[in-house]
Amino acid sequence: MRLLVGFLVLVGLGGPLCAQEKGQVGLDAAFDSGPLIGLTYHVTRWLAIRPAVSYTHSSTTQLFDPSVPTMAASRDLSSSGWKGSLSALFFLPKTEGLSPYIGGSYNYAHTSSDSQPVAAPQPYASFFGQTAADTSNGGSAFLGLQHVFGKRFGLFGEAGVSFLSTSHSQTDVPPPASGFPVGTSSQTTHTVGTFTGAVGMIFYFNSGGAP
Repeated sequence: MRLLVGFLVLVGLGGPLCAQEKGQVGLDAAFDSGPLIGLTYHVTRWLAIRPAVSYTHSSTTQLFDPSVPTMAASRDLSSSGWKGSLSALFFLPKTEGLSPYIGGSYNYAHTSSDSQPVAAPQPYASFFGQTAADTSNGGSAFLGLQHVFGKRFGLFGEAGVSFLSTSHSQTDVPPPASGFPVGTSSQTTHTVGTFTGAVGMIFYFNSGGAP
């Protein structure tokens, strides 16, 4: 609520200047529950579009050592994921060097993980393997503030509300010769909430042109 009040005060104090020049293109890097790389294009002085994407991958080897060298075991674990968004930003009049804007976005994300089963001799425990995937679709509405130093470099921050629908599927793989069946499950969850962690920087390649 305080953020909204402060934002409205800034808008009310705004003068006739616009936020950015038509035709400007900027490369931006942001952090919103993870790093995002995007490209902002100012279609007009007031409207900009911003596609953004991120990708992560990790892999590790998990060791199981029962203190008997001939019975030591290991398995590989890996996970990867990517997410993308497409945002529309509507800029409001500048005030005190700050460019307030309102925006909305469509967001998509997909993550997957995989771990191998481990069979160990008695009395040591065996471990199930698992393959899982999550696919998310949603959108957000937000308020933002941007400040550009000169015509090239700027900082921005955003906060708002988001809606997310996530489908989760999972397959549990038993250790070899264990006699356990392969198990599968799936579920869908819907989440509505606020976010305040979107902060980033932008570098403009050009200074734009006249409208």
